[in-house]
Amino acid sequence: MIINPTLFQLFSILHMILVVIDEISILFLVYFVYKIYRNIAKK
Repeated sequence: MIINPTLFQLFSILHMILVVIDEISILFLVYFVYKIYRNIAKK
C-alpha cells in the first residue's frame, strides 16, 4: 500500500498540532487549579 506523501505530511502536521494543544490544555488545567487553590487559601 502506497501512502500519498502529502497526506502523510498533513497527518504529521495534524499530530503535531494535537500534541501542542494537549500540552497547552494541561498548562491551562494546572493554572486553573492553582488559581482556585489561591482563592481558597485567601479565605
